[in-house]
This record gives sequence, C-alpha cells and structure tokens, in this order.
Amino acid sequence: MKKTLILVGITLVVAVLGIILLNQYKTVTVDSIDDIDKIDYQDTYTQDEGDYLIYFWQEGCSYCEEVAPDIIEFAQDADMPIRIVDMQAPNNHDAWYDWETHHEEYDVKIGEVVDEEEQLNEGVELTDYTEDAEVFWRIGINEQDEIIATHNTPYGNTEPATADEIEITGTPTLIQVKDGAFSAYANGPEEVRNLLEENK
Repeated sequence: MKKTLILVGITLVVAVLGIILLNQYKTVTVDSIDDIDKIDYQDTYTQDEGDYLIYFWQEGCSYCEEVAPDIIEFAQDADMPIRIVDMQAPNNHDAWYDWETHHEEYDVKIGEVVDEEEQLNEGVELTDYTEDAEVFWRIGINEQDEIIATHNTPYGNTEPATADEIEITGTPTLIQVKDGAFSAYANGPEEVRNLLEENK
C-alpha cells in the first residue's frame, strides 16, 4: 500500500512538472515584429490553422510603426495566429497594386503652362478635383508643362479569393482567412486596429 502511494505521488509530481514545462514551451514571447513568423503572400490562404490573420507590412512605413504595438500585443496575447508578409521582400512585389497602370488610366490633363502662366482647359473647374469627396486628387505640373490632376484613390481588390488576386494598395493591410478562404480586409491604422480588436 505504501509503495502504491509513493508511486501515485511520483506520478502526480511528474505529471504536474510535465504540464508546467509544456506550458513554458508553448508560451510565445513577441517583443517586436521580427518575432512574428513571416510568409510569402502566395501562402496567404495555405496556412495550417483554420482562422488566422495575415499582416502586410514594410520597414520604414510610418503607419506600420503606428500599429506595431497593437500587432505585437495581438501576436503575444490573442488565441488567433498572425503571420507577416514583408512587402519589401522580392517574392512579395507582385502583391502590390499596379499604381503605374492606375495613373495611366485615371490621371487627367486639365491644362498647361503657356508663357509661364497656368491655363486650365476649357470647361475645367479646379474645384471639381480639389473638392471631390470620393477621389483624392493632387494637382501638379509635369516636365512637359502640362497641368495634371493625379488620381490617388486606388481601386484595389478588397475581397481577394486567391493569393493571385491580392492587391496591396498600401501598408498596413490586414487580411483575415477562415478555413482557407477570404473573410475580412482592413487597410490603414484605424481599420487594422478594428479588425485586431474584433478577433481578440
């Protein structure tokens, strides 16, 4: 009987120590963005977990720096996994929105400089651009002395069904994936924080 009690006691001690060690092993310490697993954008929908977040980020991005504490806290404390796509890595360049094609399609010549004087084209009202509530326009003069209204509101895909459909218009961007499929999209500090909060 005494041997049985000793054996049960030893078994309990070993089990408790095993649980403590296992919990220590599973505890992840995230002190910086560098501590979070990085993936290529092509792997956005192929992670093993059922529900997770993919954070599109780049070094030197002031908006990314603004939300970095929120991302780090989420990675440290939330039950949902988060991965990072470094948009400066060559493997991820194809995920960028095609701003060159965008400007070719949407920028507008609204006038020109003649004899050092700016002249708008007939029928052009500058306020149509400067007060546009839906599109952010920037007015400037190019090297050919043309006055150009530059269209700076992207029309990126905010519901990409596959990795090939991802169009990152700017960072930070966050995509939520559930069971290998697109679930939610956030761009900019406020939207990113909101999506993180929804998934804590």
